[in-house]
Amino acid sequence: YRSVCGGKCASRQCYLPANSSEYECCHEACTGGCTGRGAHQCVSCRELSLDGVCVHQCPPMMVHDSKKGMLVPNPRGRYVYDRYCVEECPKELLIERDACVRHCSVGSHHDMTKDSRRCEPCRDVCPKEALDTGRNPFAFDFQSLYL
Repeated sequence: YRSVCGGKCASRQCYLPANSSEYECCHEACTGGCTGRGAHQCVSCRELSLDGVCVHQCPPMMVHDSKKGMLVPNPRGRYVYDRYCVEECPKELLIERDACVRHCSVGSHHDMTKDSRRCEPCRDVCPKEALDTGRNPFAFDFQSLYL
């Protein structure tokens, strides 16, 4: 299909509509082809998928309320998980800003004493477990047991 579209399509992908001999361009958010020109007709998404529609970014979890002059929860906000915009992160993952993550970023940690899966900025020095980026915070460390 790419050789048919050539350089005429920004997405470099096109499709042949029914009852037509002219190829039409896929939406720029598509990758792998499409069945129509809309972002909801992509075979797969170049960046992210929000309820079956390809998007460049997920709606943020917080938005500015100009009347209150502060950030408020966005009822349409979504977390980034893999290549999808999701309402909730899977239970085995942590939450950092608007993303579902396996490990907190450098300078952040997960406080396992709190009933939260959120990554928090470290105060002064990060706890030891935050420095071990290969550690699963939900896994039990059998090596720390002494019999």
